[in-house]
Amino acid sequence: MSDGSKISTKIDTRYFVEYWLSVGSVNCTWRVTRAEAETIQPGQKIIAEPGENLIESFRNGLRKPWGLAANRTDWCFKELSVAPDHYHPRIARALGGFDLWAYPAETDREFIARGRDHLSAIVEQLSGIFRVVEPGGSNAEAFGPSIMNLLIVACTEVEAQWKSVLQANGYAGNNTKDYFKTCEALRLKEYSVLLAPYPWLAPIQPFANWASDRPTGSLAWYDAYNSVKHDRYTNYSKATLSHCISAVSAIAILLVAQFGATALTGEHRRMFEFQSVPAARLDYTYLSIKGEWKPSNFDFDRS
Repeated sequence: MSDGSKISTKIDTRYFVEYWLSVGSVNCTWRVTRAEAETIQPGQKIIAEPGENLIESFRNGLRKPWGLAANRTDWCFKELSVAPDHYHPRIARALGGFDLWAYPAETDREFIARGRDHLSAIVEQLSGIFRVVEPGGSNAEAFGPSIMNLLIVACTEVEAQWKSVLQANGYAGNNTKDYFKTCEALRLKEYSVLLAPYPWLAPIQPFANWASDRPTGSLAWYDAYNSVKHDRYTNYSKATLSHCISAVSAIAILLVAQFGATALTGEHRRMFEFQSVPAARLDYTYLSIKGEWKPSNFDFDRS
């Protein structure tokens, strides 16, 4: 599995969804070991042939669903990166294989509420700047005390979000090399937003150029914040309005990437219009069988 998730038990159990392409839905879920496979909903069971590893057979698509005609091609097996009824803390994913990007836990309501409040306060400051300096054109390079201060506040909030994702999954880290590990887990590069009240502005993709070999420098807006933080007088002009907009947009994206679209309020959606979000992937699906969700840490050491 490529996303850093891990499913492990004493007998190396893996889970696969049986997906009907023609219908576009999950038919059933299989619990698979090297020796046998059975549907979680009882009824179908497969025993390995001598020398066969059923986990690899399912990965390679060599097994047909029960009773399926040999010439049927409208199905596939996809291995789940997290076991059914489990979720990764503060990492939103599709539920049940459908395009419902959400977060199943009910334990982070306080954090979500505080995140909303912080974003609201930051957006209010940004709107105040826009009433003086219209965004776009040559004003993108505008700088000044209010813009610099908001860039610092916004990037501090971004850092808090990154750190919280890592800590919620049992990973200790407090530098941008560590923070970069959230990029793939949250699929941050796949998000872009528009500022709805300002349709002449191009889509904003704060994380599009984030690179592991330059975790600070590859994010121009974050690099500007870092420069200003360490020497604000020399680097004063680097805290531009364009960088400030990217940093504030990054907060909105991080909230949605962690908790789904419902993390934003109507007030936030009046400012941020999400132009692109990650497409649902079966291997990234959170799947409920018993209806009881349990946390399972994302393995950032493998991402």
